[in-house]
This record gives sequence, C-alpha cells and structure tokens, in this order.
Amino acid sequence: MKKFIASLLSAVMLAGSFSALAADFDIGAKFEDTENAAAKAETQKLYDARPHTLKQAEDLSRGLVAVPSGNGVLVSWRYLGTDKATDYAQLFRNDEYIDEVRNTTNYFDKYGKAGDRYTVRIYQTASATEPTSAEPVDTDETVAWDKEYLSIPVVQYDKGDYIVDDASVGDLDGDGEYEYIVRRTPADYFNKLQVAENGTVTDLRDAYPLVEAYELDGTHLWTLNIGKNEACEIDVNFLVYDFDGNGKAEVVMRSYDGMTDGKGNVIGDANADVLQSLQKQKDRQYFAEGNEYLSVFDGETGAEIARTDLLPKRDPLTSWSDKYSDTSRLTKRASHFLFAAAYLNGETPSIVMLRGAWDAVKLAAWDYKDGKFTELWQYDSGPHEDFDNMFNAGYHSLAVADVDFDGKDEILSGAGAIDDDGKFMYATYVDASMEEGETKTKLRHGDAFDVAKMDPDFDGYYVWACHENKNIPANVDLHDARTGQVIYGYNKPKDTGRSRAADIDPTSPGWEVWGSTGTPLMSWTGETLVKGKADELQPLLDDGSLKLLSGETLGDGWNTFRYTYDGGETFQADQETGQLVCGTLPMNFKAFWDGDLLSELVDGVTISKYNWNTSDVDILKVAEGCGSNNGSKAVPCLVADIFGDWREEIIWRDEANTELRIYATPYETEYKIPTLMHDITYRECVAWQNNHYNQPTNTSFYMGYETTTVPAPEIKTTSGKTSVDAGKDLAVKTSGGKYIIVNYEEGKVTGVTNTAVLPDISTMNALGAKVYEYKDGKLEKLN
Repeated sequence: MKKFIASLLSAVMLAGSFSALAADFDIGAKFEDTENAAAKAETQKLYDARPHTLKQAEDLSRGLVAVPSGNGVLVSWRYLGTDKATDYAQLFRNDEYIDEVRNTTNYFDKYGKAGDRYTVRIYQTASATEPTSAEPVDTDETVAWDKEYLSIPVVQYDKGDYIVDDASVGDLDGDGEYEYIVRRTPADYFNKLQVAENGTVTDLRDAYPLVEAYELDGTHLWTLNIGKNEACEIDVNFLVYDFDGNGKAEVVMRSYDGMTDGKGNVIGDANADVLQSLQKQKDRQYFAEGNEYLSVFDGETGAEIARTDLLPKRDPLTSWSDKYSDTSRLTKRASHFLFAAAYLNGETPSIVMLRGAWDAVKLAAWDYKDGKFTELWQYDSGPHEDFDNMFNAGYHSLAVADVDFDGKDEILSGAGAIDDDGKFMYATYVDASMEEGETKTKLRHGDAFDVAKMDPDFDGYYVWACHENKNIPANVDLHDARTGQVIYGYNKPKDTGRSRAADIDPTSPGWEVWGSTGTPLMSWTGETLVKGKADELQPLLDDGSLKLLSGETLGDGWNTFRYTYDGGETFQADQETGQLVCGTLPMNFKAFWDGDLLSELVDGVTISKYNWNTSDVDILKVAEGCGSNNGSKAVPCLVADIFGDWREEIIWRDEANTELRIYATPYETEYKIPTLMHDITYRECVAWQNNHYNQPTNTSFYMGYETTTVPAPEIKTTSGKTSVDAGKDLAVKTSGGKYIIVNYEEGKVTGVTNTAVLPDISTMNALGAKVYEYKDGKLEKLN
C-alpha cells in the first residue's frame, strides 16, 4: 500500500500559492510505501549465508597516543582486527609500571603530564582458560602531547597563497603507521582563469593545485604538482590504498599533461596547453580538451610507477546528454570524477572511477598488480534518462558496501547502485508523480547520503539520501540499499541539499535521520522525534532575545535546537548581540568522539552532541584557530580512526593554512572495539572521503546504542595475519554435548574435543566467535 500524505500547507505549496517562509519550514508531503517484507527477509537470508572470505588489510601498529584530558592524560591504543578479545595490555609511564588493562584499550592517567613517555605492552592468552604469554607480543611508545592537538606543519610557498584542503591517510612505507596526504589549493583559483566576451581565455594563475605527503612528525615526503591542464580543483581527488598488496599504500589519481610527480618527472606532453578550451559554469570550470590519464604514484617517493588512459572517456561529448548541445554544459557533465577502492572480487581491492552526476553516469574498474593495470569492466548509462539506468543518479560522493552479501562490493550513489561486476542494479523512483499523466518519478541526483545498517534487529543496509531536483515526490528518502525500494520520503518541493543519518538518540530504537529544507529529526522508520518547541521559542524570537542560525522562522522539529555549552547548563549567546542561539541540528559531518556508541556531530570547527533529554545541541568542543573546507559544506580535512582506540580523530587546517591539526578524543570509554580501520567497509569510506562533497564514514555492522558485540573483522593482513574468527577453527557443539572443530575457511571437520576445553557461549560471544549446535544433520547457530 502506497500513501501520499500531505498537510494542508503542503497542498497549498504544491498548488503554487505559498509564502516563501512557510515553504522553507514545512516538512512537505509524505510519500510512504510498505516495506517489502519478502525482500527484507531475503536480504537477511543472504546475510546469514554470506561467504566468509578474508579481505586484504593493512598491518598496523598499536598507534599509541597520549592526549591532555582534564588534569591528566588519556592514553589509548589499537585493538587490532587480528587480536583476540582476551589479549590485554600493561601500561608504563617513564618506564614505571602503571596498570594492567583488559576490558578497554584506553586509560586515564591522573598523574600524567605533557612530555611523559608512555609504553604499552600487549600480552596474549591462548584461550580464556590458559595462562598469559610470558613475553609481550607487541609494544609501542609515545610522548604525551603538550596541547590538545598534534601539529603537522606544511610547506610554505612564495606563490599560490595555498589553502590546506582535503586529506587522506595510508601507510606509505609499510611501518604500520599512517602518513598524511593532503591537497593544497591556490586561493581564488577560479577567478584566475578569465574568459573575455570574444571567448579568449586569460590565465592569471601563478600556482597550481598540489598533492603532498607528510610523516606524522611533519617530515615532508613529496609533492605532486598538478600543473596548468586542470582547471577545477575540486576534481583533484585521490585514492590512498595498498592496491598491489605489497604492504605499502599507493596514491592513485587522474594525471595530466605537464604534471610533475614526486621526483620532478613530467607526465605526458610537457608542452601541451588546453587553455583555450576552458568552459565556465557558474562556480565551476573545466577544460573540454586534452589527454586524460590514470596514474599510480609510489607512496614513499611520489614517483609515477604506472599509467593508463583514463576510462570512461570524455569524448564524444554528445554521449553525456541528449538534452543539451552546447559544449559548456556537456563538458560539465563529462567532468565529474569520483574514486573508490572496492573489493570487487571479495578479497583484494580494485580501483573504481564513477564519472558523471547530472546526466549520464559512467563507471570503470581496474585491478593494479605487478605494476600494471587490468581493466575489469565499464558501465555506461547512455545519454537519456530511464528508470533502468543510472542517468542523473550520480552524486557528489559515492559509497562502497556489500549490500547483497555475496562477499563482493557494490558501488552506490544516493539514487542508484552498480553491482560488483559493473552491471546496473537499480535507480530509485517512487510510484507517484508530480506531473499529470505520469505514474512514477525517478528521484535522481543529490549532494549527500549515508549507506549504513540502521536497524539493530536487521543486518541489511539502508540508504538515507537527499535529492537536488525540485518537483519530485521525495526530495529526501529512505530506501533499501539492496533493492532500491523507496520506503518513505518527503516532498519540499525544492533542492534539499543536505541529509544525515546516525544514531544520536538512545531513547529511539535504531538510527535517526534528518536533513535540510525543513526535514526534522526522525527515527529511521520516519517517526518525528522533536515536536512542539516553536511555540515555546516564538516569543523569544519576537522580542529579539533569540537569534536563528539558519532560516527566518521557526519550524517544529527542525529549526528549534538551542545550542548550549558548559555541559549544557548555559545557552550559547551571540557574542555581539547577546541573543540566545537557536538553529538546525548539524548535518554536515559526524564522528565517534566521546565514550559512548552514539555519533557526535561535526560542523565547521565545532563538535557537538544531541541532547535527547532537552532536544538541544550541546557543544563539546570548538577547535579554536582552525578553519573548515568546502564552503557551506564546512567539513574537516579528514575524519578517521587514525590512531589510538576505536574513536575517530579529526584533522582540521589552521586558519592561516600553515599546518594540519590532528585532534584526538580526551574522553574515556568502556568499550573495547577493534580499530575501525580493520573494518574494510569503514576503511573504504576513509579512502573515498575526499571525493567532491566529503561524506562521513560508516561501518559494515550496526554501530549504535543497542550494539553489544561487533563482529571480528574477516581480514588477512599483507603479512599474513588473520582475525580470530576468520579463516580459523570454530567450535561447533554436537547434540552429544561435545564440540567438533571446523575449519572456517574450508568447512572441514578437523577434530573433536570435550566441552570443558572450550568456554561457554557468553565467553564465546565476548570473543566474537560463532558457536553452532550440530543437530539432525544441520548446524543451528547458538549465539
């Protein structure tokens, strides 16, 4: 049963006579469908029967870090995906023993201070019942920070007035520690290419975009200079990942004639000049001509080590849309680039490029091994829109996840999906229309989306996405990530530019979703969670004592979040006017920052937390002296689990663009979770985060208030280490009360043992292992 529910105000809006203010803050007409129960059951069945292949992963060190925390120091370290849950740590300060830590991977040292040297030693137990190892299996050292962030100074240049822009991380030298790769963009780059009325292009640029690599201690490793034959700096995106499995990450990106690598070598034709093919499109600009390459750069030196022609190709321009014939708009449609690392074979990473967003969408995939590219497949939507193609379903970012649980990754935008073999899966549409005579409407392109497991009782993925097109029944929607079925959505009707999904309210089961243009905070099922505050706040707005951060009027459940600080005790006031501050729930980015399993919100240089008791926004931290990127998107350079325990670090640039500043949480946590970088879906998110409009990470498992256990990562590091619950022997209990030992990877029985040798089910749960009972010839899962 499908419903198209509209409030009276929405009906007036659709009729075309409405006030601008009212339209901004009404939730709009609701499209609602009954979720396909059979498809959902099939998804769960596919998950339960999924293959358990081991995916290539990084060998990481303990990433020990010690940061100021109140009157002491918070010390934390990695719990690796190859560790046992029973592994534990001993912690030392300046070589003096502090404590033994078993149930977490962090420790608050009330006696610690800046400059103290900390050592962690990891000890291993053979099982929950056997004694500890005599010697540590791993150690790491660090020095406590002297301030709340770690600084990585960047090279300063005489020309360019460079902005510090998007960043990524990768282990470039194979030592288990991450290096930092950052794009540098000359200020006012757009306006330094000018087009006269007669079409002549004048080039006033004195510097070009750069991609640089740094060690954590600030050592500059190399610089790639993009050169003059790329006009749009936002399209200079890059993948940092170990594609050939040698234990060291490569940097993969588009390359250009005249570009120089980290050794100063010129790529392609050094004399090529495509300046006069420049096409201006509002705040974007593109070259319509020139060679296009895809290059691999050595992570340690920045030297180009492999190159191939870029696919899909730009030409012919007419292949990008049959709606336009002018070179300018066609070039724009051909010049939108997104990269991802995806495990298309289920075991090792491949390179994927998605090209196009507004009209045609094309993809290509390669393997990179032994210094060579191998093309895997291409997809082309064609130049015309259809419900059975990806035309106009591209976004400003992409996501990678195994949504059909065949062990291989799919490529997703907010409005469509491509299978691991390059075949079309779906594009989202609803069986309702805004146009007379039509029966259904395709939902099309947008700017932001999340692909995640949002229901704690279901192992399938959902997508929460916003859409740019105005006259459609759902400018923001929730749909099934495997089938594309739109479960519900709201019509505005206008460009809904932002959306976010995360678990931020423990009183509401599962995740919450919200967005711009009046989309309130809702449960993932669509129930509005914040209501009725506009009446309370309207008098404050009328008498001038309240200031809105966005919009011009209040809307229940959307623009009524009061911003507080000092533990939520005091309303934040505008520094100039003294007015109380009220606005929308932040939706640009998110992070795991404090000690619980809920997400915190990142917007600009502020980290905040939704207060579900008061429906306010509590400010946890303002990164003073820092700046955010990408204009109104207001994102950090990077959010990722870079070191320490499972919480995420946030990298901002300083306002003067002289350094990267890495912030790590000062909060303790009681949770012991493997580093998120060993969850391959999360690691892929970090790799594609620097695409266009940066989107935050999500894990391959449900992460939220209801989480009690997380699955052991099914990985094999490049040195050959595997996770406890992947590729190892598992216990299967027989009806006779004994355990048979089954090799997880081969499915073969390898032995029989008495029950007394193995721990009970609760302990096995804590270990992240799976226990089955063998009964009537079948395996029945017990945990």
